[in-house]
Amino acid sequence: MRALQVIAPGRCEVVDVPPPEPEATQVLIRVRASAICTQHELKIFHGRYAPDMWKIDYPCEPGFPGHEGAGEIIALGREVDGLSIGQLVAFTGIGGSGTHAEIIVRDAGAVVPLPENADLVAAALCEPAACVLHAFDLAGPLAGRDVAVVGLGPTGLVAVQLARLAGASSVLGLDPVPARRELAEKLGADRVLDPTAPGAASGLDLAADVVIECSGNAHSIEQSFRIARHLVVIFGVTSEPIQVNQAVWFHRELEIRNAKILGPDPMATFRRAVDLFTAGELDLACLVSHCLPLESYRDALSMLADRQALKVVLLP
Repeated sequence: MRALQVIAPGRCEVVDVPPPEPEATQVLIRVRASAICTQHELKIFHGRYAPDMWKIDYPCEPGFPGHEGAGEIIALGREVDGLSIGQLVAFTGIGGSGTHAEIIVRDAGAVVPLPENADLVAAALCEPAACVLHAFDLAGPLAGRDVAVVGLGPTGLVAVQLARLAGASSVLGLDPVPARRELAEKLGADRVLDPTAPGAASGLDLAADVVIECSGNAHSIEQSFRIARHLVVIFGVTSEPIQVNQAVWFHRELEIRNAKILGPDPMATFRRAVDLFTAGELDLACLVSHCLPLESYRDALSMLADRQALKVVLLP
């Protein structure tokens, strides 16, 4: 079978590897869609992770760093119950090999069934949606509160939808890219702004009760501290140093919380996100701008880095 392999920083190729064999409690899945996690995969591909954050050994395992996917079960381990061959499922990076491959194995408990008519390209985005859902768990009740979402990439656009579902009294979206601001409005933002526009920063002080920070940009994170009246939940990850003005925090008794991926019970969070998707509560299809083959991985990363693409899904 074919799988993508990052050979060294800046180098990748599609390689032939033996198809995996499921153990007793595993399932074998034909991957139909494997989404690219923009910041994470760009850092791995270019070797930009700080060693104290994540030490990557090259060459990476085939399929890695893919961890957002959906596909079809093609074989079952002898002890697997409750799943069937031909069943459509969504999965994360938990319980098996990387998802940028034609076929992967997963622990049976690490897949979530999907309806027969599920859009598998959109379903691959349930993993990042679940990560944002954990950030909202940390934010607490939002009904009647003003919420700002900083950074309107795929996760920020999920955050706009979740804020609306949570009953926020208003949702403000911040991003310098016009197309992303436009999509945020369609997904429920009451107001969108370019935070880099002249004079915009001065008008954002104390603009929201709660800020969900999805940009992964140090300057934007610092700006979030000024936007929030009470709470900032940092979802985006940066290796850049962040400047803290304690006077801003002191006068507001500002609370900062950090959201780490899927949280302490990853599969429970993931199942909730899948439920929201299958119930039609989350529009994930509109976030996919491009579908490409495994061979176009380098091109996909370039498009994402240049903001020519919103979310790219690989079709192994």
